[in-house]
Amino acid sequence: MDSLIALVNGFAVAGGIELFLACDFTYASESAKIGDGHVNFGQVGGNGSHVRLPRHILTPRARELLFTGKLLSAQQAFG
Repeated sequence: MDSLIALVNGFAVAGGIELFLACDFTYASESAKIGDGHVNFGQVGGNGSHVRLPRHILTPRARELLFTGKLLSAQQAFG
């Protein structure tokens, strides 16, 4: 069985976050910025990102990203 691995080095916002949430494993550099910019435009992310995100990171952090449009470092998102 094949696995999909995401390597994040830079920004993973909107479509980028949807891509890495669809992967089996995610590795992010210290300089990575992760967020969901959809709320800044009055939209909801596609491909179930609003459901998948709390399964990958802590629920309070997921809510912060989804409700505010803030960008978090990899340490903040996954720590």
